[in-house]
Amino acid sequence: TGCSILVVDDLPENLDLMSRLLQKMDCDVITANSGRDALSMLAERPVDIVLLDLVMPDIGGREVLARIKADEQLRALPVIMISGQQDMDHIIDCIQIGADDYLLKPVNSVLLNARIKSGIERKRWHDKEEQYREQLVQADAHYKELFDRVDQDHSGELELTEFLQYFHTLLDTHQILPVLAQVSKQDARAQLEQEREGA
Repeated sequence: TGCSILVVDDLPENLDLMSRLLQKMDCDVITANSGRDALSMLAERPVDIVLLDLVMPDIGGREVLARIKADEQLRALPVIMISGQQDMDHIIDCIQIGADDYLLKPVNSVLLNARIKSGIERKRWHDKEEQYREQLVQADAHYKELFDRVDQDHSGELELTEFLQYFHTLLDTHQILPVLAQVSKQDARAQLEQEREGA
């Protein structure tokens, strides 16, 4: 899998068991023996997924889950709750707060493997979407900059070819999808022609 997983449990024997299971999946395993330590670790380094024990002293799993989902930087992080409690109310409560899954102890290794892979895949798709969104924001800023140049160029020195070449250089730099480049090219040509007709 090649993933980074934070395992949170107050019992050393549970941390040891989970660590051995996850290392067989080629995962980098980080452990925390309390909810407070888990939150401190998440503030310092990124992980792909969290396996979180529900019942712990100090800060319980439910509270840790709630804090993760309330944090703008962490809310997309997949969290799988793990507990020996089969109380349906607890399960529903955790899912409503934002848990991606809920596994009962003793954890089935095959099921655990499948749930982790699913959670990490969702996280990676989310990260890609955020990356494309940021690229689109940057491209839009350059797009506006280009049309500002057109607005200020009353002498006609900014030729169409120069405009399009500069515009697509910016698109290539930010690796915007080809379809966006094609649409933007048509928009740019139409806008520039309108500017010239109105001059």
